[in-house]
Amino acid sequence: MGLAMVVSEVSCSSEARFSFHMVETKAQVRVRTDVSQVTPPMSQGEERAWTSSMFYNTTQNPRPALFFSLLLSNTPFPVILSPMDQQILNQLRDRMLKALHVLQEDLATIRTGRATPALVENVLVTAYEGTAHLKVKEMATISTDGPRTIVIAPFDPSVVRDLERGINAANLGFNASVDGQIIRINIPPLTAERRDEYIKLAHGKVEGGRIMVRQVRHDVMSDLKRKFEAKEISEDDKKRLEKEIQTITDEMMAEIEVLKEKKEEELNTI
Repeated sequence: MGLAMVVSEVSCSSEARFSFHMVETKAQVRVRTDVSQVTPPMSQGEERAWTSSMFYNTTQNPRPALFFSLLLSNTPFPVILSPMDQQILNQLRDRMLKALHVLQEDLATIRTGRATPALVENVLVTAYEGTAHLKVKEMATISTDGPRTIVIAPFDPSVVRDLERGINAANLGFNASVDGQIIRINIPPLTAERRDEYIKLAHGKVEGGRIMVRQVRHDVMSDLKRKFEAKEISEDDKKRLEKEIQTITDEMMAEIEVLKEKKEEELNTI
């Protein structure tokens, strides 16, 4: 007896929804119905369950053992996701997470009143007489000495002047100076005017992050529409995936809002 037959037998007596979940070598199917469909009526919290099982010899039959249960309750039930659905959603989430990572790195470059390696680690430096273009974090260790000082120790002391020039050329609102074989950067406190300027800059970067996430959503939705028009997926599949895509998009937008609020808090801390 296959899955379709089992579900058919159950759903003929009630408007049951069903889902399956792979658990090791077993495919588990649960069907839930609203308690109001039960005769006689069930008391609140009461549950009746019928369980039947069929087991296949997995050494002779490649199909996994099937465990089937019918539960009468009003508990919300999970959405069915096929492997293809899951792949689409995983790719969507991965692309959106990359967008969030880019935003996080961009926000880290906006300085607050405190010293942090993120202020300089991605600054691009031209070194070795113009033959190499490297990020600061690829050329040196970056640490802090108290709340206002960044210390940069190059792996190769011969590039210390290159690092100094590259950082100062980036116009980050502070100056790097050579101290022996290391570089020190003193972070000045933010003025009220500069603080407002950086908050506006942060808001611009946050909006850029939102645009990146919306673009990913648009791309996946367009691909979904193409698959539907090519009859590769059904209308139900399309609607279900659209709902899941919107849920993930909303989650990512909420994460962006958290990053925005955190940066605003950092910038407003004197």
